[in-house]
Amino acid sequence: MRRASSPIRISHLARQRLAPDTNGPIDTDMNPADGETADFQRSLTALGRYGEAEDIAAAVAYLAGAGGRYVTGTALAVDGGYTI
Repeated sequence: MRRASSPIRISHLARQRLAPDTNGPIDTDMNPADGETADFQRSLTALGRYGEAEDIAAAVAYLAGAGGRYVTGTALAVDGGYTI
């Protein structure tokens, strides 16, 4: 097992899948929460709502901040329960 020789961490934030229909809905100009498929997309999430930019920003802040200092080798799903 190798140990890091530096306190610098590299965090990675990316969509897990590339297909647009395999991620939780986020309210954007291209996928608005009041769009024609919005009710259907909401029904696919455990939380029953669209995510907002602030939800993604909170995850990024967590990973970049002190709270994420011991987080390694994992994917954080910020999808409202879409993938459960």
